Amino acid sequence: MANDARVNLLDSRAFASAVLLEKIFRNAYENKRSSEVQPLQWSILRYLGHAREDRSTVVWLASFLGMTHAPVARAVKTLMARGYVVQQDNPLDGRSRILSLSETGWSQLKADPLLSVAERIDRLEESEKRALASAVKQLIPQDIAGQ
Repeated sequence: MANDARVNLLDSRAFASAVLLEKIFRNAYENKRSSEVQPLQWSILRYLGHAREDRSTVVWLASFLGMTHAPVARAVKTLMARGYVVQQDNPLDGRSRILSLSETGWSQLKADPLLSVAERIDRLEESEKRALASAVKQLIPQDIAGQ
């Protein structure tokens, strides 16, 4: 019975809205070449641009992103190789490293592709912004809502 309901959603306005949301964000990432910053790497740069130092470790990053340690560590390693992220010893925990954006990383963050989406949202009327924010909050799965 549940599968029938899911199939019916394929032709619904709700599903069309979900597809449009996907399209908005996929189109934001125009540069898809491997030499460009990839969506996961952008998420890491964004996180490091706002996180407290004590939460700027691979473990915290992986938890925030809802991912396992290995792919996040690989993405961080790539960002370090490109000079966007630097690491230092964690004075509170010798097993981890504190990550931060380099000057190049901060400069790169100014080219964040989601800024174009944010600019379009910012041009909405205030009532539309509030409605959008409310709707998006309701779309967040309960298991990640507290993160």
